[in-house]
Amino acid sequence: MRHLSLGLRKVLSGLGLAAADVDGYLIIARLWSELVGHEMARHTSPLRLENGTLFVLADDAAWASEIRWSSQAILMEANEELGTERVQKIEVRLGRLNST
Repeated sequence: MRHLSLGLRKVLSGLGLAAADVDGYLIIARLWSELVGHEMARHTSPLRLENGTLFVLADDAAWASEIRWSSQAILMEANEELGTERVQKIEVRLGRLNST
């Protein structure tokens, strides 16, 4: 898993994302189910953290609304895990989640 994280960090950094954003995203992605709950995690996924904005993908409008409604609690939990106020807002996108 460590090698995968290092590889992903290189790819995301290569796309121009700041190292702190990449590291923050990796932590949030790993803990997503704990941050939002198992059921919401089945229908949503963090996409990236960029300049204080956490971009989240939701598989339908109802789950997108749920993320928006819960955004303050998610921000608080994410920042607590990160140990800093790195996440300032959440932007939600609708789309198809990859099933793994």
